[in-house]
Amino acid sequence: TLAAIPEPVTLILVGCGLAGVAGVLRGRIRNR
Repeated sequence: TLAAIPEPVTLILVGCGLAGVAGVLRGRIRNR
């Protein structure tokens, strides 16, 4: 469950996820 995961770990995972999405979006915009 999500409650079993320490907060620092969740923050890191969310940060990496947002960074990945932002990178993909930026890449698509640059390609256009």
